[in-house]
Parts: sequence; structure tokens; C-alpha cells
Amino acid sequence: MAIICTPIILLTISAIVINIRESINETNNVKLNSHNISDKILEINIDNVIEFINMKCPIKVDESLTLINIEKDTPYLKYNYIIDENNMSFEEFRSLLKDLKEESLRSILGDLKTLLVNYQYGIIYNYKGNISGKECFFTLEYEDILKSSFNLSE
Repeated sequence: MAIICTPIILLTISAIVINIRESINETNNVKLNSHNISDKILEINIDNVIEFINMKCPIKVDESLTLINIEKDTPYLKYNYIIDENNMSFEEFRSLLKDLKEESLRSILGDLKTLLVNYQYGIIYNYKGNISGKECFFTLEYEDILKSSFNLSE
């Protein structure tokens, strides 16, 4: 189901950031703790995270959606997805965007959130139908991610 796809990808990316952080830890032989995780996350170059994720792509999220790649579109990370229109029409998918955007903002957790906040990046989610070629997207602005970091309401 498309509504849960983005949180799955975000959790995957967060896990990748953790793996990269652990690699830095092993390389530097430094034990990370709650006091210096933010300092160490800055050592993780956003380009390296993008490169590492793109090596795993394409990532089939569910029967209707595949992550093709992630790219830097400063000041955003841009996630490019293909919608399998044999399983879900483009119009049906587009009708889910508002809910998908809300769920995505709630799903940015842990190291991924720290990375985005430290780099002052937002996220663009771009979706393209594999048959129609139609595209739709939504954006999570850095400011919204920052507010969610501190559980602030508007």
C-alpha cells in the first residue's frame, strides 16, 4: 500500500546512516554516545549517503512503487519514484499525496532527521507513472522538519 511506502524508505535511510556512522566509529576507533552523536553525524557527508543509497537502487517499496534514486537538489534531497500503473493508477496515487506528506513528516526519525537538520535540507518526493509518464511531487521544507524535531505546532 502506497501510504506506508515512504516511512519504510525513511527507516531504511536512517538505518543506512547508522551503518555509515558505525563505520566512522570503527575507523576512528571512537565510541559514540549521546553527547557526541550530533558531532559525528556531521562527519557523514550527505553525498556519501546519497551514493550509498543509490548503490542499493532500484528499491521496490511495494507492488506499486519503486525508489529509482536519490539526488541532491540543494537545499533538498530528492527522492525519485516510479509508480507501477499496472497496480495503481496515477490518479489514485495522486489522491493519496496529502496523507502521504503528513505521514512522511511524522516518519522522519533519528539520524536521518539529524542529518537533514544539520545540513538544513528539506525533501522532495517525486513520483512518475511508468505508463502515462505523468509526474507529481510534494515537498517537506527544512523548517517543517525542524519544527517536527522539537514537536512544535504551528
